[in-house]
Amino acid sequence: MGSREWDASDEWLMKELTDAVSAVRAPQTWFDSAKAAYAWRTVDEELELLTLTFDSSTAQGVLVRRPSHMAPRTVLFEGTDFSVELEVADGTITGQIIPPQCGHVSLISPEGPLAETDTDDAGCFQLLAPSGGPVRLRCDEPEGSLITEWTIL
Repeated sequence: MGSREWDASDEWLMKELTDAVSAVRAPQTWFDSAKAAYAWRTVDEELELLTLTFDSSTAQGVLVRRPSHMAPRTVLFEGTDFSVELEVADGTITGQIIPPQCGHVSLISPEGPLAETDTDDAGCFQLLAPSGGPVRLRCDEPEGSLITEWTIL
């Protein structure tokens, strides 16, 4: 639209705008990202969110930081139908899904999955503990899927 006079017809202006907009094409990755974001719109309805209800590191009576070799840390996440109890000690997370069920457990960081394993018949599993940062557990069971809120283990 460089040197044209502004008194041009509406048809000419619309043609210039159409040409300008059609010349700029969004990269395919933008469309892929939009589709992926849209797919997550119902994630809260599909997963039961388990909330942190107990953490031994913040329990009453713990006034100073304990050395990690003294006692394992116990963490409990509870939801409507399920709960997950974790014990974190010596770089390992040992957990159990209650009520006991076979399933698949994933340890997830904000960047993506860190570790995965299957539970046994009693709902027990074991994973390597992350070195730091927020994580959450996703458990896929025959009865449905559940996910814990973010925490630092």
